[in-house]
Amino acid sequence: MKGWKNIFLLSFVICRFALPAEADPFSQLSRRETKIWTFLFSLGVAYSSDNRVRTLVQKNRTGGTDDLSRVVGNLGRGEVLFPLTGALYYYGKKTGKERLVRASRNALKNMLIAGGITVGTKWATGRARPLEKMGARHFHPFSHKDSFPSGDTAMAFAIASAYAQEYPHEVKALGYGLAVLVAYSRLNKDAHWASDTLTSAFLSTEVARWVRHHKKFPLLSFTDKTLFLTWAR
Repeated sequence: MKGWKNIFLLSFVICRFALPAEADPFSQLSRRETKIWTFLFSLGVAYSSDNRVRTLVQKNRTGGTDDLSRVVGNLGRGEVLFPLTGALYYYGKKTGKERLVRASRNALKNMLIAGGITVGTKWATGRARPLEKMGARHFHPFSHKDSFPSGDTAMAFAIASAYAQEYPHEVKALGYGLAVLVAYSRLNKDAHWASDTLTSAFLSTEVARWVRHHKKFPLLSFTDKTLFLTWAR
């Protein structure tokens, strides 16, 4: 029962970070300080519970959870998300759908930035994956070990955050719900610790908020017949 409480807490915290600023229940306080302290506290809880959460998830792993992980796992893969988002961006440009263009453009920015930070952090921390059976506290910086944070989870929350900023609440719930399932799929596959996925969710939602307020970023842009690099707004 205690393990399920930890998973519930982790899911609540991930959804908490995904809320837009205007829906933040702590908005009357300093949002920046509240967000940072909430994340640090939650990361501490997740880190201390990593082994228990892993044991619980693996104990309840079935053919059904493996099938689910295989399906939703593709929603965190860059080789799927980049072409998909690029196609949506191009479609929005051709059809004059400005919201789709903005969402897709920001999704590409989010994935590039969050992905870069994730790769650098993996290399710098060198955390062993659960399936390597070295324990949740094994870190070997600047090695081939790359558990922390979760790249797939970062990609899923990066794209979900971009479309959530432009589309109705129903789309937000679907996007973040799928992102949470991607995070779960990484736990189910024994590829990541709970604290890996929590960190990725926080990272990508913060990157998305930063991108939305910093309009210029080098990005591929389209004309009718040409693909070129420009400062995208």
